[in-house]
Amino acid sequence: MRELQASYEKIKEFNTLILSISSKPQVTAKRLVELFKLDYPVLSDVDTQIIQQYGVLNAAGDNAIISIFIIDTQGIIRWKQMPEDTIPGEQIIQELQKVEIQ
Repeated sequence: MRELQASYEKIKEFNTLILSISSKPQVTAKRLVELFKLDYPVLSDVDTQIIQQYGVLNAAGDNAIISIFIIDTQGIIRWKQMPEDTIPGEQIIQELQKVEIQ
């Protein structure tokens, strides 16, 4: 989350939105926004419907796997990554540059 926040201004230059999805309750999602001083929203998906639709529910079925998706304006997934650790903001910017060219 901190990594995305650090790259947020550059990512916005691509006419792009960041939306974080958490399986935690809304009150917890709000705390995350406050704790990390995020400029982007954190959606609470307690019943994991959205998380399941994107195929990123963990094996225990109780949490999302940390993932990044670049989805174009038509709703087509152009790039995704499901890393074990944090996602470098610079890598997201590089992928956005590739998508913009297409």
